[in-house]
Order: sequence, then structure tokens, then C-alpha cells
Amino acid sequence: MTARRTRAAGLAIVAALALILSGCGAGGFGGKEPQTLDTAIKSYVALGDGFAAAPYTGRTTSKDGCLRSSANYPTRLAAALGITDFKDVSCVGATTKAITDPFRPPGAARSVKAQLAAVGPDTDLVTVTVGIMNDNLLNTMFRVCVALPCGDLVPASEYIETLPAIAKSITSAVRAVTAKAPSAYVVVVGYPELLPFARNCRSVPRMNETQLFYATKVWQQFTTAVGSAARQAGAAYVDVQRLSETHAPCTKDPWVNGQISVKGSRVGYHPKAAEQQAVAAAIAAQVATR
Repeated sequence: MTARRTRAAGLAIVAALALILSGCGAGGFGGKEPQTLDTAIKSYVALGDGFAAAPYTGRTTSKDGCLRSSANYPTRLAAALGITDFKDVSCVGATTKAITDPFRPPGAARSVKAQLAAVGPDTDLVTVTVGIMNDNLLNTMFRVCVALPCGDLVPASEYIETLPAIAKSITSAVRAVTAKAPSAYVVVVGYPELLPFARNCRSVPRMNETQLFYATKVWQQFTTAVGSAARQAGAAYVDVQRLSETHAPCTKDPWVNGQISVKGSRVGYHPKAAEQQAVAAAIAAQVATR
């Protein structure tokens, strides 16, 4: 075959490929419109503790003792994403065990179902905020002891030793979610800054410099453990501590309540409405880039 004939055969092949590709671009071989991947989120389930339920930041929407608010971040996120199939089963006081087992909210007469029951195979998005109520870390980290005997205080070393177990339980909870909803985008949502930057802050129990140092050490290791647990389980993570670092207790605009709880008004150390709004925006941004 001459070079001229070889070149002509090659041009014929190129022309044929171009004709085929042009047919695909016009709707494929059957003339149908090309299919596009549907990435819209249609079903969203919110799991977690009081930092997701956000009691009294708005109207209380639950009658089960969980104190979910109409202004919490799950509700705000669902509205921002235009999601109508939305279930919020977050609950004040929930531990990681409440994800997979029935849980009785503080002061409630009855237990609520395992939060995982709200998740189904068609769930597209799940947010999880859980871990800080394990071993009552939220309250006891302000009452650490650094020198024995501790009395009614808790040795800081004991809490540091429990953190790997808490992280493992978070990972297990998230894996239980992904097992039930394998196609869901799962986001572990961290906690806001709870410790002040000065020891004379009246929003938390009085601590000397050494106590504040060790409380901060426990807190930092816990927040790091939450992020690590999320990554270990293959979930996305929103670092709310970093988001709220300029809104710590005793700043001009703190994002969490002080230590005193007022029934029907606020729960100690729990988030304010501004924090929930910021968290919802951060998760929406994360979801948009998934």
C-alpha cells in the first residue's frame, strides 16, 4: 500500500470517529439526551447530642425531652440546601451509644429510639455531632485535678487515657451509619471552643493556671480525637473549634452559654444561635465541594 493510500485510509477512520462522536454529543447513538449525574441531596438525617439539638436557640420542636430547636444547625442546613426529606433526631445528653441504642434524655420519662433508626439506604446526607457527653467529659473537664488526692475532682491523666476509647466509639458510630446508608455523604461536626483563654473567666468554674493548662490539654486532645475518628471512618469533618476560636467564653461574642443552666432558657456550655448559624454555613460549604 502506497503512502498516499495509507494516509487516505487514516483520514477515513478519523472521519468515521468524528461522525460517531458527533452522534454521541447530539444525544448518543439513540439520539437521546446524555444522562447527567444527579448530585442533589434529597434526604438528610441529623444525629448527635445537644450541640446539634441546640436547646432554646429557637422554638423547641420535640416533646421527647431531647430539646431540639427550630434554629439548630440541622434545621438551618436543611433550609439552606432546600431539603424537604429531613429528620433531626439529635438529643441533649446523647453519647455515642445513643447512635446505635435506645437512649433516655435527661429528665425524660421514656427512652427514645436509637438515632440510627432514622437513617435509611436512600439517605443522602448525615451529620453527626457526638462524643463530648461520653464519660461526662463536658462537665468534668472543667474540674480536673493535677495533684493527688483529688477529692471530688478528676485526675487529668484519667481523662487523657479515656480519649482513645471515645475516639474509637465515634469511629464505630460513623461506620454504623455508613453501613446502613452506604451512599450517604457523612459529616462529623466538631465542637465550639469551650475553654477561655484566661483563668479569671466566670463563665466556667474557677481554675488556677495549672488546672487551666491541663483542662486545655484534655480539651485539645479530645477535639483532635474527634477529627481523627472522622477520618478513620472515612467521613468528612468540620472543625468547629477553629471556626469559633474568636468566640471563646468571656470574649465579646461568645458562642456558648456559661456554666449555669436556666430551665426553659439555656443549657450550660451549650451553643448559642450565632454558633449554630455559623456551623450550618460551614457544613453547607463543605457539602457544596463534596
